[in-house]
Amino acid sequence: MYRRAKILLMKSEGKSNNAIAVKLDISVDAVRLCLNKFSEGGIHAALKNAPGRGRKTEIFDDTKTWIVNIACQKPSDFGLSAELWYPTSLTNYIRANAKKEGYSRLETVSVSKVRTILRNCYKINLHFDLSFRPSASSKNLDVARYACDFSICI
Repeated sequence: MYRRAKILLMKSEGKSNNAIAVKLDISVDAVRLCLNKFSEGGIHAALKNAPGRGRKTEIFDDTKTWIVNIACQKPSDFGLSAELWYPTSLTNYIRANAKKEGYSRLETVSVSKVRTILRNCYKINLHFDLSFRPSASSKNLDVARYACDFSICI
């Protein structure tokens, strides 16, 4: 949205489409598209994405809950030697066990995606100490979201 607003602002200052594209390091076609949306539908049309845009959800709430359930347990509970999860070790464990648990999409999940799920959906950062561990079979989002009492270490 920032880039589109900048396009409209620069155009209102009388800059050419080419000058805008060079300044913002985008294509002239992107500038034209934004300006066309503005002329057809006004400021809101120019700044907002059309419905249906963007990548479709691949990791659903039940999958996120499974990740949190694992994160709420100590690595030693899974036969690992560590006492704390670190982003890479948690992600590696998730990848290794995803298919057998029915979450095949997570076989290729990135470390940053696991961090994002934990940080955005559950407001936790890795690595952390655990003071409560819900059962691994819990599929209830509210239990997973509120049952863990985390002491943030980062």
